[in-house]
Parts: sequence; C-alpha cells; structure tokens
Amino acid sequence: MLLARTTIALTPEELGLLREAVASAAPALMPLLAGGLAVDRMEQPWFRRHNVLDVQLAAATPVRRLYVAVSLGAAPAMAVLTGQLAALHRVAREDPPLCLDVESLAAAYAAYGNAWTSAQDRGEMTVTRFEDLPWLRELSEPQRVRIEVLRLRFADSLGPERRAHTAAGWSFRSWWLSARTLLERELLVPPSGLLTRHDTVQATELPVPVGNVWDVVDGRPVPVL
Repeated sequence: MLLARTTIALTPEELGLLREAVASAAPALMPLLAGGLAVDRMEQPWFRRHNVLDVQLAAATPVRRLYVAVSLGAAPAMAVLTGQLAALHRVAREDPPLCLDVESLAAAYAAYGNAWTSAQDRGEMTVTRFEDLPWLRELSEPQRVRIEVLRLRFADSLGPERRAHTAAGWSFRSWWLSARTLLERELLVPPSGLLTRHDTVQATELPVPVGNVWDVVDGRPVPVL
C-alpha cells in the first residue's frame, strides 16, 4: 500500500514547534534545519487527530528524512518519530488508530510505522531471496567464499513476508538488509496500534555496500555505495 503525499509549507509557528521537537529528540540534527527543508504530509488512514510529516533535510548529503507526528488539537504539538518507537506509542494512545483489524491496513501500518520510527539513517531494504542481496562489484576471494557459505545457510530460508493473525493482533515476519547486516524482523501490530519490532541478527559484515548511496535496480531501491 502506497500512501499519497501532499507537499506543504510549515508556518513560522510550526517551524518553531519542529525546532523544539528536534532539539529534544534529535539534537544532532539541529544544524541541518537551517539548510532548507521540504515537507510532505502523509495521507495516512489510521490517525484522525494527528498528521505525519516527512521532513527532508536538504543540508545533509544524501538528504536526511525526519518523520514527525503533529497533533491537530487546539494546542498543536510535534513529536519526532524517527528513531523513537515510543513516540509512535504515545500517538497511538492519544489517538487510537483505525482499521487495524483489516489485514492490508494492518500490514501497511506495520510497514510505515517501522519506516517512520527506524533509527537507521543509511536505509534498509527487504530481502525475499538470496539473489536480492546487492554484493560488491569487486570481491576478494575470501568474500566470494563467504558468499557461498551464506548461500548454503540462507538460500532456502529467505522468502516473502509471512503473516499471522491471533487474538493479540497481526504478526509480520520478513528478512532485511540493514547496514551490512542480515536481519530477521518481526513486526507485531496489536489492536491498540502499539507497534513492536523484534530483530534477530543472522549475519553481520556482509560484503555489500553500507548504504551511503542508493539507486533503483530492477525496480527497487538498493544500496550501491
């Protein structure tokens, strides 16, 4: 499910709230706010009294993305979601999300909630088969040997996302490449919307690009540097 976006301009008051939120949750990013930013509102179906903004910080190379929740009450407030799963929990408690009993919408909530709250600034990619892994173009012989060892270990395990539903909510299990690490990740979506993320590290220091630069290869974004 791909959410629509609407490009917006923040008012001076909203810019002040953004600076306060970033100063509190991500002070290292404060200098980047002075370098220009673009803002998209995510047209999401879950929260009625909050907006989620995708704030793109142009001063960073590559551009850094910061996800922010904005309350729509009489006294607007902003909370940084990036790297802050607890912030998403606060939003869900204040504004219980809709539609989480519907599989497709629960799956999208898991995917977007995971992206909004990820602390990985170099990006992550899902892996559904061994051939998805973007190996370095130039490999040493030890690296080639390691790839074959990894193939024997994981080729039969990697696959599409697995979904299950219980009284506790929806479970989504999938494989990820994150900063040269192969992870098996479970995202749990209870009816409350208090998303949880459990990562199991399966292999580290893979001979793949670290993720400083990404490109679209065969229709999907992959790290190339």
